[in-house]
Amino acid sequence: MLTMMRNMLRSKFSGLLFLLIIISMAVWGTTDIFAPSTGGNIIKAGDRALTVRDIDRTLEFFLSRQRNEGGTVLTREQAVEQGVIDQLFAVEASRTANLGYASQIGAVATDAAVLADIQKTPAFQSEITGAFDLDTYRLALRRADLTPTLYEQDVKDAMTLSYISGAANGALQPPSILGRIRAIQLAETRTVSWFTVDADTVGPIEPPSDADLAAYYEANQAVFGVPELRTVDVISLSADDFVHQVAVPDEDLQTFYEATKAQRFSTPEQRSFTEVVASNEADARILFGKMAGGASLSESTDPELVSLSERTALRSDLVIEALAEGLFAPTSREGSVVGPVEQDGLWIVARLNAVIPGDPFPFEDVRSTIAGELAVTEAEGLYFNATAEIQSLIGAGLSLREMAEQLGVPVIRRLPIAENGRTREGGPYLGLTDAPELVEEIFGTPEGFVTNPVEYGENVTLIAEVQAIAEAYTPPLEEIREQVEARYRAETMNTAVQALADDLRERVVSGAVDFEAAADGVGRDLVVPDQAISRANFDVGLPPSSLQAVFSASEDNVITAAGPLPGQVTLVRVNTITAPTDEEIEFLSGAELPRLTSALQNDMLAALDSQVRDAVGFEANTAALEAYKTSIATPQ
Repeated sequence: MLTMMRNMLRSKFSGLLFLLIIISMAVWGTTDIFAPSTGGNIIKAGDRALTVRDIDRTLEFFLSRQRNEGGTVLTREQAVEQGVIDQLFAVEASRTANLGYASQIGAVATDAAVLADIQKTPAFQSEITGAFDLDTYRLALRRADLTPTLYEQDVKDAMTLSYISGAANGALQPPSILGRIRAIQLAETRTVSWFTVDADTVGPIEPPSDADLAAYYEANQAVFGVPELRTVDVISLSADDFVHQVAVPDEDLQTFYEATKAQRFSTPEQRSFTEVVASNEADARILFGKMAGGASLSESTDPELVSLSERTALRSDLVIEALAEGLFAPTSREGSVVGPVEQDGLWIVARLNAVIPGDPFPFEDVRSTIAGELAVTEAEGLYFNATAEIQSLIGAGLSLREMAEQLGVPVIRRLPIAENGRTREGGPYLGLTDAPELVEEIFGTPEGFVTNPVEYGENVTLIAEVQAIAEAYTPPLEEIREQVEARYRAETMNTAVQALADDLRERVVSGAVDFEAAADGVGRDLVVPDQAISRANFDVGLPPSSLQAVFSASEDNVITAAGPLPGQVTLVRVNTITAPTDEEIEFLSGAELPRLTSALQNDMLAALDSQVRDAVGFEANTAALEAYKTSIATPQ
C-alpha cells in the first residue's frame, strides 16, 4: 500500500511496482507452496509478514486512488469479482518474499542511502532554496496521510527491491527470432461474430421448494453468518482540539512579526549588482580577482570586457541559476563576487553592491495569519501534554466520557463494527476502516473497558470504549429467507445460462445447427463487425473476458466466455484467420525486441521469485484470503 502512496509523491520506482505485478502474476498458482500455517499473518517470508488488515488497507487505498485519479470506479465487491484482490495479494506476496530474502542476505538499503534519496525528492525541497526542507517534508507526508517512519521504511523497501531486480536483470537480450514470432502474433487478424445469452434467453426458472432452500442454507452457513459486532464510543484527540484554548498575547504576535517580516511578510528582496561579461574563462577569472579586490571597472580601461552593466533585479528575474543562487544566498554580503559562470559561450562575473529589502506588509494585514500559526504551535504542545495524561486517566479507571470531559474533547458514538473495521453491511467506516490498529485494540478489549491509545497519522490519538458486544451468529432461515432465496435464484439462473451456452456451442461444433441459426433460435441477433481484430486492435465490442480464448482458437471454432454484464455468457465464432505479410513482420519485429527484453527480464525475475520463496520459507494463508474475499462479497 505504501508503495502506491509514495508514488503519489514521486514516480522513480513506479516501474518496479508494475514489474512486480507481472512477476507475481507469472508465478501465481504455478507452485503448491501455500500452507495455512502463518498464525495471525496472511503472508510470511523470513522476518517479513503481512496481515489481512494490511491487504485490506492496500485494497482500500487502491480503490481510493482510482477514484481520485478519475479512473474506473470499483466497489469492493467488484474488486473481488474482477480478481483485483488476488492481484494485489500476488503483488504483496512477491514483495514480501523479496524483502525477506534481501534481509536474509544483507542486501538492504542503508539509512544513509534512504536519506540521500529522500533529500533528492522534489516534493520535499523548499521553493525558496531548492534544498531539502524538513518542514516541507513533514507537510507533504501529512497531506498523503503518511508518517515519516512509514514513509522512510517504504523508501528503504523500494530501494532494496531495486537492488534485487537490478542484480537479476543484468544485460539480458532476446534473440531476434523472438521478435519475428511476436510480430506474427501482433499482425495476425481475425474476423469474428458473436451473440450473448442471459436470463431472458433462459426464461423463468422453477421457484425453490422449502427443501431446496433449507439444503442451500445449510450448505452456505459461512455466507449467511453475521460476524461479531462491537459498538464503541471513540475519542479522536488532535492538536486542532486545543486551538480554541490558545490566546496568543499581542506582544508575542508583534515580536514574531518583527523577527520574521523580512523573510516572510514583505515583498521580495532585490539585489543591486555589477555584471561583467568576458569572451573566455581566463579573462573572466582576471575580472573576478579585480572585482573581489574592489577595483573599479570600465569598458574603455578594461578591453577584455565584452560588456559591463549595473543591474537591480528580483531573484525570479535572473535566468542564470548559478548567479541567482550566489547573489541571493543568505550569506551574501555587499562586495561578494559570484562567478565565473559560462552562458552561451560567454563568461559572466557579478559583484553584489547592495541588498534592497522588500517592503514589509502592515502588521494588521498579517496579524491573523501569525496568530493562527502561533496558536497551532501552542496547541500542538497542549496536545502532547494531553497524550501524556491519557495513560494516567486510563490507569485511574475513568470512563471514556469522563476522560473526554477532563481533556475537553467530544465523544463520537459509533454504530456496530466488524473485526475488519467495517459496518455490518460491509461498508467503509470513516475514521475506523483506515485505523486498523484501533480496530485491533477494540476487538482485544472486554466490554465496558477502554482501549489503549493508538496514534493515527500525525498529531492524532484515538481511544475507544467498548459499549456492547454482539457475538457472531448465523440468523435462522426464517429470518433471512428472502436473502437466501435471492442468492439461490441468482446461482440457479447463472448455472442455467451457462448450461444453455454450453449446449448451443456443442450443437454448433457438432454441425447440428449453424452459428447464425443458433443465435436466431434463442432470439438473439448475431453481431458481425465490419473490421477484423488483432492482438493490437480488438476494440469491436467483444467482452474482454473472451479475447484470450478468441486468439487461442482455431478457424471455425466456437468459444464461450463471461458476458459483458454479470449473469451473461457470450458465444464467439472465429470466422477467418489472416497471417501477416513478410513486410509487416519485418516492420514490427524490430519494434518488438525492446518489449521482449522487458518480458525476458520479467521471466528471469519470476524464476528468481520462486527460488527466493524457497529460501525464506515463504508461507501464505490462502484460506484466510478466501475468507476475507467472502466477507466482502457476501451481502449482510
